[in-house]
Amino acid sequence: MLSDLDIINGCKEGRESAYKALIDQYASRLMATALRYLRHKAAAEDAVQECYIRVFQSIHKYDHKDQLYPWLNKICVNQCLKELRNKVISMQPDGLLEVSEIPENQMPEGYEDAMQLALNNLPEVYRLVFNLNVADGYAHAEIAALLGITESTSRVYLTRARTILKSYLIKLNNTGYVSGVS
Repeated sequence: MLSDLDIINGCKEGRESAYKALIDQYASRLMATALRYLRHKAAAEDAVQECYIRVFQSIHKYDHKDQLYPWLNKICVNQCLKELRNKVISMQPDGLLEVSEIPENQMPEGYEDAMQLALNNLPEVYRLVFNLNVADGYAHAEIAALLGITESTSRVYLTRARTILKSYLIKLNNTGYVSGVS
């Protein structure tokens, strides 16, 4: 396994083995990020591919001050947001799927599956704010700029997302599909 510095230097020198190492080491983590934002595997795969294209085009500008993964992740998040903007997402919350509406064959088997199901059923703007703040560490000012909303709206959406997630997970727990949620 190559170090980040070896990968960066190898990519800057145009070595194919360094490009392959970059993909091998980070593809699964970037795919997880893309899935959190885009929900659908095909869309997430496209976003990760576009992310790598951007990385390969700009690797020569990368300075070694920061760790490699946060830089890659930021490019991936920005690519996902770009794809969502192209999809013309509404910045107004829409409906939430009730636990009783989930088909039996899609019920989660554990807490991680339940959390992913709950996140996927959040209104899109709530899910975006939650992911940007909680999963990726963006401040409300950054979220506001990225999504074209105010900071206070970002805070409200995050609070509502957390409330809905908690309620949803408790409902799933009460149905017997998930344990350990209180």
